[in-house]
Amino acid sequence: MCCARRWLLLTLSFSILVACASEPIYPKQPPRPESWPITAKSAIRPTIDNGSDPLPEPPELSVDQLLEEGAHFASTHKMPEALARWRWALIALIPQWRGLQYQHPVSAAFMSRDSLGVRLAQELESAFPEKQLEHITSLGELLGFYPEGFRLRELLLSLYSDEVGGFYDPNVKELFLVEDAPSPAKTILDLVSPGSAAQQQYVILAHELQHALADQHFDLHSMQAVAKADDDMSLALSALIEGDAMVVMTLPALPSRDRLPFLTMQNRILNQILQWVTPVAAQFTAGDAYRHAPSIIQAGMLWPYVQGMSFVMHLTQASRASRLRDVFAHVDAAYRRPPVSTEQILHPEKYLKEYDNPVILSWKSPPLPLRPYTPSYSNTVGEFQLGILLKSRMSESAALAAAAGWDGDTIQLLQVSGKPTALWAIEMDTVQDAEELRTALLEHLKGDNRPIPFSLVKSSRRIGLSIGKTINRQYLLEWVDGIQSTPKGFPMKKTPARTEYPEQPDDGILKFQQTNISTAAHHLPADIARITALKRLSSHVADEGCRCKTETCIGLFAKRLRDEITQAQNSGLAFPEDVNAQFLLDTARLQDCLTKSRSQKAP
Repeated sequence: MCCARRWLLLTLSFSILVACASEPIYPKQPPRPESWPITAKSAIRPTIDNGSDPLPEPPELSVDQLLEEGAHFASTHKMPEALARWRWALIALIPQWRGLQYQHPVSAAFMSRDSLGVRLAQELESAFPEKQLEHITSLGELLGFYPEGFRLRELLLSLYSDEVGGFYDPNVKELFLVEDAPSPAKTILDLVSPGSAAQQQYVILAHELQHALADQHFDLHSMQAVAKADDDMSLALSALIEGDAMVVMTLPALPSRDRLPFLTMQNRILNQILQWVTPVAAQFTAGDAYRHAPSIIQAGMLWPYVQGMSFVMHLTQASRASRLRDVFAHVDAAYRRPPVSTEQILHPEKYLKEYDNPVILSWKSPPLPLRPYTPSYSNTVGEFQLGILLKSRMSESAALAAAAGWDGDTIQLLQVSGKPTALWAIEMDTVQDAEELRTALLEHLKGDNRPIPFSLVKSSRRIGLSIGKTINRQYLLEWVDGIQSTPKGFPMKKTPARTEYPEQPDDGILKFQQTNISTAAHHLPADIARITALKRLSSHVADEGCRCKTETCIGLFAKRLRDEITQAQNSGLAFPEDVNAQFLLDTARLQDCLTKSRSQKAP
């Protein structure tokens, strides 16, 4: 009902929780037009205006050189050149963190926000034809997810056009970054780190490159095709994919010594952090469209990123690995045996330890009073969306507790005598769980101000519900008892994409990754620029200090160098070994000059 199926792997600006202060280094672009649909003369702008990639082949530069050059180009507003270098740096770095190598090069291009609107409109039409969106809207209105007369298509286009910072499309193997950043002080990153548009582009690039890496190894397009008709399974798959990319995009901001402890932190600490992040992220999300969207839309957009990150970090914690490249072993295994329900994402122990597979509920015909009928649309609601529905009429804790015993469901929109009717069957883990959910659903339906007729029954662990038409209790009970139940799995099968990667890995990119293994601490672009400036300052201070003719003058230069280094270290900036060596060398030079000055002064 939240239409959260990912036809594209989108990076939402408000979900970028990695923040690092910097000065404004990327100019804002004009806001997008308000009218829809948007028409653009050129939907895609390559990485530079003449249509060529600044670095199409693996460059003969080290990771540190690529990051340093990228920071330089970003500081002079040459973002295509900066991102070309960051792309190759990340293509070398991500495999060192993730334990998987890129098999093929990954190109990146810019897309304006107006052109993004055109692309999203095309993709939305392909994924959700107009009639299907009408059925989704009707079902959402019956359940209470949407207000009457809700315009779902317009909201989705507006939301994603405002919030998306970049995307990777596994169907055509394309990676795009949105050229213009959102308006100032609207996203979390803007609020924590004003003017950090280049920083956003860097971490978005890391996020999308991780999608490309996962696609090359696990075929994301085929996985999405399997889950396409099941909202609950699709949300679970999105949580795995987006959670993996969220974790990877966090790593560049951490000193190398902190990455393994971060990925293996105790679940208790992780849960406390995420409990704080979720409401903060929702509170500061950009755009009026999001703020006024129904709660199911808001939660459906944010959930795969935040809850998915939690799920993936439960997997990395469970690895108990002592090396960074081994910590993602359980995550790789999850791509081979994907989670099939939001229940497994919300309760990782049901995936890791119990592997509590939900059930598929199926029936041949509806209760007699709903015949003749025309089937319009069917789906699975799942524990996550069930909890969102119940929260509208009760406390969050009570709603989540009532939904927590979910074991499977099926819902179908029927046209009965020309009117829409929702027929919903839910199976719970225990009889007690079913009774708790029956009470919660009754409270939800009776508390609804809309005069929509309904019938609700419970039979052992199952609940049957008709919304839009009242029917005899006995007919509904017979229907519920006759429903077939089978275990749900993830039937992996190949679905050809519009564009396929070559079968043979690219030798050039494999060699580039193998020759660029680095153990140095890597940083966000602003840190690289700051370290570069400190290196120059260190040499300058040592040179100027040694030109002094007095002990006091030399001492002042030495104190300045110590203060600059100490201030940077206290701010959490970690220096690569070569930089530390230069600081030690320049400090020693000043000390030698000071010693010589004292010896010349002595009688």
